[in-house]
Amino acid sequence: MQIIQKNGIVKTKQTIALTPFMPMKAQKDMSASEHHYKIKVWEKGNESNFYEETLKVKNEMGQMTVPQDSQVLIKTGTSEPPKPKEEEKKETCGIQYRNSITCVRYGKQYGPLYSGSVSITSYKGWDKLLLDNRLSKEEKDIICGMSVNEGNLDAVQSYDSELITMGAMQKTTKTTGNGELSTQIGEFKEEFKEKYKELFENCGWDFKKENNKWKAYYKTITRDTLKSKIRSGFEEKNNKKKVICVPLEPLINAGKDEDFQTKQINDFIDRLRKCLDEKPVKKYHKNKEGLRIPDEEYSFKAKEVMKSKLGRALVLDQSVNRPSLTRFNLGDSLNRFFINNPKVSKNPSDWKENHSKYETEIIVDYGKKREGTDMLLRYNNINTNPILK
Repeated sequence: MQIIQKNGIVKTKQTIALTPFMPMKAQKDMSASEHHYKIKVWEKGNESNFYEETLKVKNEMGQMTVPQDSQVLIKTGTSEPPKPKEEEKKETCGIQYRNSITCVRYGKQYGPLYSGSVSITSYKGWDKLLLDNRLSKEEKDIICGMSVNEGNLDAVQSYDSELITMGAMQKTTKTTGNGELSTQIGEFKEEFKEKYKELFENCGWDFKKENNKWKAYYKTITRDTLKSKIRSGFEEKNNKKKVICVPLEPLINAGKDEDFQTKQINDFIDRLRKCLDEKPVKKYHKNKEGLRIPDEEYSFKAKEVMKSKLGRALVLDQSVNRPSLTRFNLGDSLNRFFINNPKVSKNPSDWKENHSKYETEIIVDYGKKREGTDMLLRYNNINTNPILK
């Protein structure tokens, strides 16, 4: 069933109910004493099976009321054709969020921000993932507990050095058009071809695989040209004001789609397992570009040291924020721990009943000394989260 006038309608399995308690958007002068709304419902694929109604709404003393005789059956059968597909496409591209994007300042830069409203804890698919053994209850707690440092599932912004930042893990597309976000959407494209077309391609966005990397395009433009287009109108005089940013509207809309949310959650699960399977680096050197090159790794994995939810959440937190530094920083903390505790075995499997005590010491050091953005604040947020206790 398709609905022309969405305002004031609730769709159930068998009926469409109109109530006087639902908000109605007037399409004309609000000073009129009465407003008329036309509602049409038809069977998809069989538009001759339909009915139409008019709804009269009285405007009395500034209050919109629905009188008893407001619903009048007009007719059933063949009538005007459905709304053109082009109009339907515009409705699905996030135009409803046009007045929801705020101009914010980050350093000397200004750009768009939509904070979102769908938290990772409110994701509707958790029970299914648990039932399907896609993750454990502990893994869910770790992801939800750590996500306070990231964003909502439908969060989108473009105000820092990156082209776009999006979603619960705040994945980014760099100004090159490549990045973890581009890869995430590219993989979504391969898995959900029709949904990708609806959410992204039909709305101007395309993610193409070039030189084995996914690259973002909006209406054929990319890189700095696209960055300028996205940030057009975001300047000092509009700081903290609502500013239209059409390119971001489809991304907001995609963030509210349950299939794309599931993709985000699955990526979170994979990232958690990957970072915990990495071996901390014991010794390293820096190359000419300043990048750290491992010389010697510890013989054990991060998950063998970090057995608590708190410890594992901290590793995940840095992996999301600074993935290239995680195992180096954890290795630095282990080095300091073993220097301060020379009699402790360098094999965590030998710690046994003392494991919790040793891990706590490592957690405090690692949590506070990790490299990245606002890492002390991120540590405090996680350390005080009751879900990780």
